[in-house]
Amino acid sequence: MRALSAVDIALWDLVGQRTGEPIYQLLGGKLRESIPIYNTCVDTEAYPDQEGFMDRPAALAKDLLGQGIKAMKVWPWDRFAPKLEATAVAGPAGYLSMGPSGSFLSLKDLDAGLAVVKEIRDAVGRDIEILIEGHSRWDLNCAIRIGRALEPYDVLWMEDMMKPESAADLSRLAAETRVPHSVSERLFTRYAYRQVLEARAAQIIMPDLVWTGGITEGHKIAILADAFHLPIAPHDCTGLVTIFANLHVCAASPNAMILETVRGFYEGWYRSVYTENVQIEDGNASFPDSPGLGTGLKPEFVADAATSTRISVA
Repeated sequence: MRALSAVDIALWDLVGQRTGEPIYQLLGGKLRESIPIYNTCVDTEAYPDQEGFMDRPAALAKDLLGQGIKAMKVWPWDRFAPKLEATAVAGPAGYLSMGPSGSFLSLKDLDAGLAVVKEIRDAVGRDIEILIEGHSRWDLNCAIRIGRALEPYDVLWMEDMMKPESAADLSRLAAETRVPHSVSERLFTRYAYRQVLEARAAQIIMPDLVWTGGITEGHKIAILADAFHLPIAPHDCTGLVTIFANLHVCAASPNAMILETVRGFYEGWYRSVYTENVQIEDGNASFPDSPGLGTGLKPEFVADAATSTRISVA
């Protein structure tokens, strides 16, 4: 599906360039001029934001607000979930963020994660939205425990607190807590999202367009979510192609809620790789007006001896 998604986005880009229109025009037209963003707090060279929310969440929240960013995503409980030791790509202390679902979360660890949220709220009040990432690290009971603890803090959503394979189990989680649930970048095609929607298993629908079927499938998922009076908030913690694909679907979707970004990416390596960057001002991203996707790889980046290029053939 990821390969098909890439082909789908490339074909939409080609059609847009051929017709001289941005992709959102081909989807029915632009319904707004911009969309709110949030910052996913990963560590980058310029901004150690994951370290920030773990060690100094109040200061990080104030720094984001100073840049006009009014929403932030953090994952304060991942450190307490079971971990897989890795020898290649890994996070702090040599462990990946993925792994088996945790089936026990102590009150002490629950409070330690909650302290991150509390410190942000105490520092900036309701001036910033807080989003909780779960990375599917917990079972149903632990996810309920986290959700109930979060209820007084009015977070915007909890995301993938448990693995999303079972819409019925996700529905149990949604029924047991008052925190809105976001599901899920890990689902493929509109048929998986239909199961979630029919089971009343989420309040926010989060497709990843480069995984779930491209712009074609993403647009259909947005329409499907709108039929249930629910918003979409497309996933991205990767590259600018994903963001631009998200921008086009969001521009043409009345139920687009918010856009995921990473400030260390769009202020960092995006500038070296892509011809056009995402344009963000006062916590909102504007939509590209160039034909097709609106960005591409810089010729000098492709030609650089340090760039590795692979060509797929039939």
